[in-house]
Amino acid sequence: MSTANTPEVRLVSINNKGKLTAKIEEMCIGQRGNSKGKIVKKTIEVGANDSLREVTHNDAYDGDVVREIYSDGVNEYVEFDNGIKLPKGLITKARNMREKLFLRYLIFCTFNVFKYAFCSSVIL
Repeated sequence: MSTANTPEVRLVSINNKGKLTAKIEEMCIGQRGNSKGKIVKKTIEVGANDSLREVTHNDAYDGDVVREIYSDGVNEYVEFDNGIKLPKGLITKARNMREKLFLRYLIFCTFNVFKYAFCSSVIL
C-alpha cells in the first residue's frame, strides 16, 4: 500500500496531437469530498516544465519537474530534470525517482562485486 512518502508513478500514455502531453498515474493528495487529505491514485495530464509536486499536491514529488516528453510511435517516455526517464508502463514505488535509480545502481554494483569474487575463487 502506498503512502504519501512512497508514491507510485506510471506513464500511461502520451498525446502527441497538438501540444505534447503525458498521462501519468500517480499518488495524489485528495482535494475534495471523502478523499480530502487522503492519498488517492489518480491519472493526471502533464506537459513540459510541469512540477509533479504542484500538480499532485504531494511533497514526495518535490523537485521532480518534467523536462521532456518523447514519443516516436514505438518508444515513449517522460524525462525529468533529474535525468530519470520513465518509459511507458514502468511503475516505481520509491520515495522519489532519484532514490530508485540509486538503489538499482547499488544492487547492480553489489552483484558484480560478488560475481567477480565468486568466479575468481572458483577459477583459482
